[in-house]
Amino acid sequence: MISESRPGNEGKLFAKELLKFGLKVELISDAMAALYVPRVDAAIIGADEILKNGNAINKVGS
Repeated sequence: MISESRPGNEGKLFAKELLKFGLKVELISDAMAALYVPRVDAAIIGADEILKNGNAINKVGS
């Protein structure tokens, strides 16, 4: 499951790349992410920047 990651749609682009490798991908809207939480064992999120102290800077809602 990959959320769209609006407004830049990075999730949509990431899903297209994963499909090239033959991976199963389910693209959902950002608003639907909360509905999927009970089915998730782990989450991987991106970051716009990782600081020296380990903090991550990303979009609101990450």
